[in-house]
Amino acid sequence: MNEDFNINNLLKEGLSCFDKGDNQGAIVRLRRVLRQLRRQGKMKQVAETLVHLSKVYHHQRQYSDVWGLLDEARSLFVKEKDPFGLASVCHHLSLVNRHLKRTQVALDYAIESANLFDQLGGCLEAAWCYNNMASLYAEMSSKKEAWAYVHRARLLFTQYGSELGMAWNACITAQLYLKERAIKKAQQFYHRAYPVFKRMDQKDGMAHCWLNWGMIEIKRYKNKRALRVIEVASQLFEKIGDKEHLGECWLAKAVIWKIQGHQKLALQANHKALRLLSSNRDNAGVAQSLVQLGQIYRDLGKNLKAWRFLNFASEIYKETNNRKGLGLVTKELGNTYLDLDDLPHAKDCFRRAGRLAEEAKDNNLKMEVEKNNIRILMEEGHLQQAQEKWETLFNLCTQEDIPEIQVSVKLDQARLLLLLGEKEAAYGALDEAETISIKNELHQNKPVIDLIRGEYLLLTGDRQGAEEKLKDSNQLSSQMGLERIQTESLMALIEMDLENEKGGQWIDYLDQLEQRVRRLGSSKLKARFYYLKGRYQRTKAQGQHETYFHQSLRMAKESGLKVLSRVLIIGLLDLFREEQGSTSFPVINEYNIRLMREGPPDLHLIRPSYELVSTVSVSLVA
Repeated sequence: MNEDFNINNLLKEGLSCFDKGDNQGAIVRLRRVLRQLRRQGKMKQVAETLVHLSKVYHHQRQYSDVWGLLDEARSLFVKEKDPFGLASVCHHLSLVNRHLKRTQVALDYAIESANLFDQLGGCLEAAWCYNNMASLYAEMSSKKEAWAYVHRARLLFTQYGSELGMAWNACITAQLYLKERAIKKAQQFYHRAYPVFKRMDQKDGMAHCWLNWGMIEIKRYKNKRALRVIEVASQLFEKIGDKEHLGECWLAKAVIWKIQGHQKLALQANHKALRLLSSNRDNAGVAQSLVQLGQIYRDLGKNLKAWRFLNFASEIYKETNNRKGLGLVTKELGNTYLDLDDLPHAKDCFRRAGRLAEEAKDNNLKMEVEKNNIRILMEEGHLQQAQEKWETLFNLCTQEDIPEIQVSVKLDQARLLLLLGEKEAAYGALDEAETISIKNELHQNKPVIDLIRGEYLLLTGDRQGAEEKLKDSNQLSSQMGLERIQTESLMALIEMDLENEKGGQWIDYLDQLEQRVRRLGSSKLKARFYYLKGRYQRTKAQGQHETYFHQSLRMAKESGLKVLSRVLIIGLLDLFREEQGSTSFPVINEYNIRLMREGPPDLHLIRPSYELVSTVSVSLVA
């Protein structure tokens, strides 16, 4: 009797240590309980203690120990014919697999657990199982099942008067409302949960609410507020030693800093997240961090680094059979190919990403893929089709409230309209893009908006205003580390100087431009550089200019960039219009005839008017 009393006291002490965060104290006491129970042959209590001990090791992410303990507990519960104990083990196995992001395996264990609990009738443990199932179904976008189980859990939590259970149930309900973009309702449920967590000093629950409030603020594009809220969550997760969610906080900060144009801060945050999530063996978080690193390195003009990180992420998503994640990273690989102007490989990536988006029922990804497919249509010269599809996509993004894609579409439209000489329509599209961007704190778009605004001012004859905007774009993109945009604005400024008979300061940057273009690896930028270099050589009456012009045309043709080819040809025909006796004119004219014969009819819409030719610059074709 005295020994039983000691065992019960040790068990209580062990569980109390665990609740207070003293994992080592809990392990020592629970191990002693196990030894004494085994000596007495009380195998059912041994199994129950094994489950308690597995929770401590689970908290420490020592998964090999967790598997061994739960496997032994499961065998003992089967021998003891204890369906309740077996249901509890299955529930815990589901939670472990869920933390390892093995969603389908986690769901299989949860279903087994729920079936066993159903046979036993309603109990509080069953409510926690249903809560878990609701969350798993939400992750898998099975809304009907998720709502059914969240309601079943709520009824049982209410029946047993479990405030803590109701609080976590409110969090899962909020998660479901977020999936449906019902942000106000989601906020209401987090506000229901938080006071309970605070009163019970449940730091895990409190931090969970703060993190999700931050994510809501990101969805509402209230980025400054989101940063403040996520910082509170970070501090709480740090206190309780939760590396997984602390890593998620750093990922969220990286997203915000990227949106605000602080690429270097975003890079640092992502690397911190990667270290935390890697040490925690969180494959899904690691993959997400790798994707974000790929995006940032591409923005910084480091495509090889971007490529490496994206491929690492792709391997993780394949290994874990995460179709949604695989669709996202495939789209990002397509974007990298598009940056390098490798249209065939970009098309292939977007085709596969589109199929994966359909499978995962991910509307955001579908619209991102469609946006890039339209961009390729434009590059290939299908201009009217691109314009129609852009308008349809913009309306869809407005309905779905996805401002990032709205801005991107309007900027692409503005570039096309400027190329076609439709200045007022281009101004309208650009104005819309700027309004949406400012409203939603999408600061990373500012250098691009300034760049296209400069092109618009050039076409309207305001060279001074154009130069100011292009300089703003160049300076801001330099501060943000956006090397591609900085290169484009520098090209536009150099071309302005080449148009000016007196020259200017920007021509001196031509050699620096060559290094940038080589580093970025874009065929389009290389073609534009050869064109500018040829024009510079021609102003100096140096004989190499024709070689550069031919290199430029060949590069555009080999890359399948038909719109760029047309723009370059028009520019060159204009340059040589008074030199029809030169050897270059008939060769360039032959290029033009072949392009217009083989290319889409829409290329005729890019007209050889002197006003357009003399001012068309890199942002319209780069």
